Amino acid sequence: MPYKLLTRKLIGRLTIKLTGNMPNNVENIHAGEKEIRIARTLEYLKRRFSDYYASADIKYPYRWGRREWGFMFFGKDLMQRHVSFQKAEEIREFLSNRAPAHVYYSVAYYEKPNAPKMSEKIWKGADLVFDLDADHIEGANEIIKEENGFEKILQLVKKEFIYLIEEFILRDFGFSKDELEITFSGGRGYHLHITNSSVHSLGAKERREFVDYITGTGLDIDKIFPEVVIKENVSYFSGKTMTKSVTKKIMPHADAPAWKGRMTRGVLRLVDELEKMDREEAIKRIMRLKDVGEVSANKIYSDLFDVKEVKRKLTLEQMRMLNIHPSEIEVTKVRGVDKIRKDNNFWIFTENELCEIFFEIVKST
Repeated sequence: MPYKLLTRKLIGRLTIKLTGNMPNNVENIHAGEKEIRIARTLEYLKRRFSDYYASADIKYPYRWGRREWGFMFFGKDLMQRHVSFQKAEEIREFLSNRAPAHVYYSVAYYEKPNAPKMSEKIWKGADLVFDLDADHIEGANEIIKEENGFEKILQLVKKEFIYLIEEFILRDFGFSKDELEITFSGGRGYHLHITNSSVHSLGAKERREFVDYITGTGLDIDKIFPEVVIKENVSYFSGKTMTKSVTKKIMPHADAPAWKGRMTRGVLRLVDELEKMDREEAIKRIMRLKDVGEVSANKIYSDLFDVKEVKRKLTLEQMRMLNIHPSEIEVTKVRGVDKIRKDNNFWIFTENELCEIFFEIVKST
């Protein structure tokens, strides 16, 4: 349905339970009396809503005169559609006189928003809208059952919403704060409307590209973390050195633009998070993030945090050139996570598949 919630605020802290004042044996109450109580309650709500709409400082949506409006009223299941307004005063008058329970407006703009048929409205464009709610949050169904679960859920959604705006909408897409309208969805999340005129004419395919970009669909690990061969000077116990070619997947600088910097920041943030957990907790976390199997999760953890002894590999010819004995070849103890931080090297995994899995895990966070 092409509508977004405008407002359904009720003045004061009013909780209505239609059976709240009824005795436990409500089935014995005459049906007529029950209907009277309901009618009185609805009339009370209408008066309160009418008073609110008459005096409240209501912020109308951008280009409200080109939108179709819709309304639902107390005690009625049907929506009144195909409504438009020419003056702001008309909106307030309608809201105050009719006291609707819910007010909606279309995302799209029309030449004739009040036309009774969609084919007659003449589509002129639409906002670009992002909808984020609790369904996108890991473990939301369990959190909502906790004490103050609804408030906790909204805080988590708000955190993700701020990340969406700061990381993508402002940083990557280049929209300004003045071009954004943020509204509560009326459920368990928020809507972001981008009102910049450049997005109004975008079709479904172009709008899908925004979503694909934000979700990292089709993101190529080899483009984000390119494979490079670096020549390094390797030291040995004898004090001698030799040049050796080393293959690495170099992570861009954390401040790099777009997904390159975002993935580097994501890798560093995730390994910091996992390092603070014990092994069992960290493995469960890895498994939850991307439906990773227990075997792969264990391998990823081991490659990141287990201390491994690494012995320099030299041929007999190289040892003769350096004039060193095999016993003098340096053995170092190293963790994969330290190589990530020190060398900016993402290629620390024992299997290519694990490298790709961890890349997908980071992307999903």
